[in-house]
Amino acid sequence: DDKDTELRRRLKLRDFRRRSHTSFSVIPGAPIAYSSPASVVRAFATHPSMQTVCRARQGLKTGDNDRFLRFVWECPVQTWRSRWHPCTRGGEYRRWRGNYYAAGDWELDGARLRNFVGPTGRLRSRPQNVEVYFRDGITWTTQTSYGFSARLVDRGMLIESSGPLAVANRPQALLTLLGIVNCRLIDYIFNLLQPNVGFGEGYFEKLPLPILNTETERKVRRLSNACVQLARLQENRDLDSVFTIYVQGSESTLRNALTARLLTQLAEHACRHSLEGSLELLVHDGYQLSEVDDFIVYE
Repeated sequence: DDKDTELRRRLKLRDFRRRSHTSFSVIPGAPIAYSSPASVVRAFATHPSMQTVCRARQGLKTGDNDRFLRFVWECPVQTWRSRWHPCTRGGEYRRWRGNYYAAGDWELDGARLRNFVGPTGRLRSRPQNVEVYFRDGITWTTQTSYGFSARLVDRGMLIESSGPLAVANRPQALLTLLGIVNCRLIDYIFNLLQPNVGFGEGYFEKLPLPILNTETERKVRRLSNACVQLARLQENRDLDSVFTIYVQGSESTLRNALTARLLTQLAEHACRHSLEGSLELLVHDGYQLSEVDDFIVYE
């Protein structure tokens, strides 16, 4: 009843916006994105898509994760990088780098996985898109309710289906793309294409790119690299040092070590937040959003 009353009131006062349903035909799948800014919808028609600068591919499906996947700490040292290889597998919300906790069986070019058949003789695994395995690129988590977050993948990792890989056509454009897709606006656009908890690689390729000049691309690449390096510092921090101090030192020594660690983390977080804010502004200008558009996207 309240909604009906409010609708009648707005219709009487003509307090509403009109949008033609045909205007949404430029968005892949033609979703009725009524509240989306016109500049965002227009970007699908006037801006190049992600697939013009990279290709996104789904990784292997094992058919039996317990058999072919491990946590990295479960893998024997003597078989590391011979049988067990680091593997992208989605994971929690994390941008720039991280979630490198899984390993996959790819000994002898994946012989066990390629020949994994069921009782009927039918192949249970699907080692698809093997041409992008062990290449550097961008990965993300395909199923999450928290939001889209992309991470840099170094050369030498297996690609699993829940952590797909986007490979740039030009290697020097990889950091630029990473900076673009880690902006909040991309998360908003992604949800126009696929309004649920999924972020499929097919939809990734349909994302419209911002229009950036050469100088702006250079700035985005530099800021993105700085964010990656900060994330790398956090990733490589020696977590065992605190526990070593606790064993060898006093309670006050442990307290001082924990305090120093917390202050370091806060400083890194503040620095990365500043860098990400600068990235947001550069990418925002590439989509030519107005102040009203900003309110709709970032509210």
